[in-house]
Amino acid sequence: MPSVLLPGIRENFALTLTQGVAIIVILDVSCNLVQILTGHLRADKTKPLFMQLGLTLAALVTFTAFVPHAQAFYILGFLFLLAGCGIAIAHPEALRSVHAIDGIAPTLATSIFMTAGFLGFSSGGYIASLFISKFGTHGLAWAIVFPITAITLLYITKTRLAVEGKSCEVNETKQRDVYTFWMILVLSIPVTIASTTLVRLLPSRLNELGFSLEFAGKSVLLYGVGSAIGAIAWANLAHKKGELITTSILMMIGVPFLALYLKYIESAQAIWLLMASGFFATAPYSFIVTMGKKAKGLKLGQRMGFIVGGSWGLASLILLALSKPADIYGIEKIMPIVPSCFAISSLIGFGMYFKNRTRTQ
Repeated sequence: MPSVLLPGIRENFALTLTQGVAIIVILDVSCNLVQILTGHLRADKTKPLFMQLGLTLAALVTFTAFVPHAQAFYILGFLFLLAGCGIAIAHPEALRSVHAIDGIAPTLATSIFMTAGFLGFSSGGYIASLFISKFGTHGLAWAIVFPITAITLLYITKTRLAVEGKSCEVNETKQRDVYTFWMILVLSIPVTIASTTLVRLLPSRLNELGFSLEFAGKSVLLYGVGSAIGAIAWANLAHKKGELITTSILMMIGVPFLALYLKYIESAQAIWLLMASGFFATAPYSFIVTMGKKAKGLKLGQRMGFIVGGSWGLASLILLALSKPADIYGIEKIMPIVPSCFAISSLIGFGMYFKNRTRTQ
């Protein structure tokens, strides 16, 4: 929600772009890096606790409009810090619950989980814009219905957690190509930088161009929808041909779509180029997570903490560094970094693939 709400938050609380991006980065960094610190906790427990607690804390973001204007930057920063910590402690337990589901392969369940999560992340802004357009800024509090529903469903479904070392084990002997985890992490970092920069700054850029809050939310939503559809559409190809080569090709195909979108961003019809960008460029991220699960090095929990937490946390810090130049020179000067980073990840992937192929031969 905060990315799409950023223009309104800045106007309401008289914040600069750097300050506005800073409070979002506080949320992003806490929700990603704290996972690395807390992911190993309750490793032997089968009943969820952090999911309920995390959802409760994450819901605090819905009370943004009630923050007093005096010292708003610091209060918002603290509020978003608590919300980020909530997301952080809930996420690892949610991944463990996926592995405890009977009747569906953990790999497929993980792909669905990651895809649905990104779709939910992308739709948050659009949902927030609908609440605000109907009830005003304080109407955002109605969004608390989502975490309340989720907590209720946890009890109704009697969700349980997989225990590390049992159902979470990965059988690497069946994998065709296994790479070192650190190379997979290097591959993922430009992707997360590109995605974070696009999703976090795009609504503000569209606001500058005169588009409505609802259109900005719809843009991020369609980007997420394209990514979700692509992750499902390309999954079988990745399984047959290999995740790495599929990821590299798709990201390179997505680069021209992103470049064209940025060129014609002032046209409302360009939104479909954004959806196509997600379909090709961002969709393969779930394949990178799959590669991280079977990579060599570290324990499974540590690998997942770095790949779904560490890389996104680093991307958020880089976004914070970019916010000052964006404030001075304009957001449009920063946005070209998005297709450039996808191109870099694609080239890294091709390099890893052909190097491994040559060594195998």
